[in-house]
Amino acid sequence: CAHCLASPDSGQRVDPAISFHCQLVRASHHQLLTEMGLLVLEQTNTALLDRISHDAVMAQLTQEEMERDATALVTDHEGITDAIRRRDPDEAEKRMRLHIDRLLAKTTAYIEVINHESSDYQEPQAGS
Repeated sequence: CAHCLASPDSGQRVDPAISFHCQLVRASHHQLLTEMGLLVLEQTNTALLDRISHDAVMAQLTQEEMERDATALVTDHEGITDAIRRRDPDEAEKRMRLHIDRLLAKTTAYIEVINHESSDYQEPQAGS
């Protein structure tokens, strides 16, 4: 998942992460999880995810913080993969839950930034 650390300008960070998640749900061999997971993942707007994950200005983070977050996501993917390779379902589940929590926190923070910006927006007055 080295592409997850690619330059934000390259547009190559999110697609490999989506691919990673697609591979995980397929590997589960759980029909409902696979169908639901792929339905969601294949409809994912990667351009929006790129902004959430890698646009420091939009997320109101420093570039250093953005790189730290990208590295954490790569570490998550590596830990999940390692646990699966070792056939350690408890560790894989623990790491996946941590990863999902991290993604939810980033997405929630991004939504809060957008909501704050939209509440600051003022319509131009007629005749102004």
